[in-house]
Amino acid sequence: MKEELRKYLTNGYYNRLTSLTALMLGSFGEKLNCPKVSFSNDTTISNKKKEYKIEKYQLQNTTAIKIREYLNKNTHPAISKAIVVGSIADNTENGYSDFDGILIIDIDKLSNKSDILSLRKIIKESNLLMKSQDALQHHGWMIIEKKELNNYNENHLPSEIFSNSKMLYPEMESNLEIFISQAKANSRNFHSLINSIVIKINNKEKLHDFYYFKNLISELLLTPAVFLQSVKLINCSKRNSFNLIDQHISAKSRSTLKEIEKLRANWNQSGIDIEKQIKAEVYGRIPILKSEGARTPKEYIQWIESNSYLIKEYISELKQDK
Repeated sequence: MKEELRKYLTNGYYNRLTSLTALMLGSFGEKLNCPKVSFSNDTTISNKKKEYKIEKYQLQNTTAIKIREYLNKNTHPAISKAIVVGSIADNTENGYSDFDGILIIDIDKLSNKSDILSLRKIIKESNLLMKSQDALQHHGWMIIEKKELNNYNENHLPSEIFSNSKMLYPEMESNLEIFISQAKANSRNFHSLINSIVIKINNKEKLHDFYYFKNLISELLLTPAVFLQSVKLINCSKRNSFNLIDQHISAKSRSTLKEIEKLRANWNQSGIDIEKQIKAEVYGRIPILKSEGARTPKEYIQWIESNSYLIKEYISELKQDK
């Protein structure tokens, strides 16, 4: 799948110009932005095969149930599978947990512009449902083209993520076959993540925006997995990465990472007005329409002020270990 189409399905735009079009013209702008489908002739199937047995989701998370019901009522021929992963899938969620889901899309079923627009509408509306799980959620579905499973790039999304996943749609147990491509160290994702963290932690004014602040913490929590996957070629789940990273960092950095984990474990963001928060995120770049979202609690600002130097040392240590 071309990144242009993946970005459009996720966001309604795929570059700066189309971003402005969607922002200023809303749904009509998204229609104008709709790209053409480019079909791939790549029939490569890698030799290394992994198979995951994905059970039907049967837990009681209200957001997962809402999204499952929505997808059952709003079917689309291009949606092959909708899978929930992470803490909601394995029932380990806490007050920090957002909704992590994967859509597997059959691009061959997108035969015209209308098909793309209707799929974008389903993705957009189900993304909004995720806000009932986490009002500060900063991402929607992770989208994988069905053909990408035949030559799967672990650098983009570790296949281990499917180990404890659950099937939302269709509502049945399913076997997922993935053929892993030859892994090559590619530190681009890691350095992109590190640069984003450094920018955020140095922007003291924006850290008072709770959405921005949580985005920073989420990126910090991703550093072990992205480092291991991109730099060390170790395929692991996000949860297991916190143990596996130990041998690559100093005791001081391990202590810093544990402080970040502790913040996540004790996280509290109750009382956020979801509608107001969505409006703040959508119109945040337009001064005349700008509204204020949730503000970061004082104790979290104090935490980042006390730990920013240690976090920068931890980041610096990861960058040096190549």
